[in-house]
Amino acid sequence: MSEAFYPFVQEGTAASEDDAAIQPHYPARIAVYDDPLSTPRVEEIAPTDVRSYLEQITEATNRLAHEQGSRIPFMVIREVVENLIHAYFMQPTISILNHGNTITFSDQGPGIPHKDLARQYGTTSASDAMRKYIRGVGSGLPYVEAWMAEHDGTLEIRDNIAGGTLVTISLIPEEPEPVSGAPMGYVQPGSWQQMQAPSWQQAQPSLQGQQAGAAGMVPAQGMGYAQTGWAAAQGQGQQPYQQLSPFGTQTYDGQPTTPYPPAQTPYGYGAQMLPTPAPAAGGPVLDSFEAQVIEYLKTHATVGPSDLCSVYGRSTASWSRTLKAMDARGILYKQGQKRALTDAARAWLS
Repeated sequence: MSEAFYPFVQEGTAASEDDAAIQPHYPARIAVYDDPLSTPRVEEIAPTDVRSYLEQITEATNRLAHEQGSRIPFMVIREVVENLIHAYFMQPTISILNHGNTITFSDQGPGIPHKDLARQYGTTSASDAMRKYIRGVGSGLPYVEAWMAEHDGTLEIRDNIAGGTLVTISLIPEEPEPVSGAPMGYVQPGSWQQMQAPSWQQAQPSLQGQQAGAAGMVPAQGMGYAQTGWAAAQGQGQQPYQQLSPFGTQTYDGQPTTPYPPAQTPYGYGAQMLPTPAPAAGGPVLDSFEAQVIEYLKTHATVGPSDLCSVYGRSTASWSRTLKAMDARGILYKQGQKRALTDAARAWLS
């Protein structure tokens, strides 16, 4: 093992029963899913001494994930691999999906009974024998969770089926580039953005020339009226700005632009728009998941994906997408690693 790989580890001399217990006896299997509908390619790491085993698993996982296009860095992968020592390397299996941006680490060890504590700095179950190979100061999973949260990703810790633990790290896929020649803000058909619930910032259909009945409504040529950003309507000092609907156009400072020609409009709707709900009492229209976020924030100052997962179920990756969408709509803003309500949202709730 190279000294640079584990520069913090010191050689130990005293042997114990735990030394024998943590020696690898099972091969580590790394499954790479090129396509979720096909069987994975599997690379196997044979059991060897602890340090070589950790190094080989980390390097192989990092290499295979980045061959798929992963944006998860080596250090994050290494921290999760090192936690396999707490499972005594019992049947370690690593799955690489989502173009390398979702990696699941599975084992059949003793498990993690207090998963919330495993996320806190300084909480550790490392023995003296384990500290010959890892830091053992309770920094691994908290660091991983902090890095993932900073990059709009998630860390999940769950029980395995037959005992042991599943640790999953996942990044949301990057947004697709706009189609060449399309107007600014164009959303490619079928993209993650377009599949989101209708935004209360998107254009609202109405008869052109009518007087808008709610604050923040400005006329848009060929497509009726469009609602400006909610924060601007709530007196946040922003200039009128009309969000782009996949089926409409965009305006700045109340000046309309030309609608998409029929050939450029997603799904061939031409200048027509799909109806979206009107805002209730000057506030946002929320889908069921967003309503749960608001309900949680009525009794908590901040919220994160893991908080919502523990209370309402659903995966942390899904909650992360919901929170990110609410950020973009001006309902939430990032406060450290979590989210809080914006002033406009608080005024609306009150």
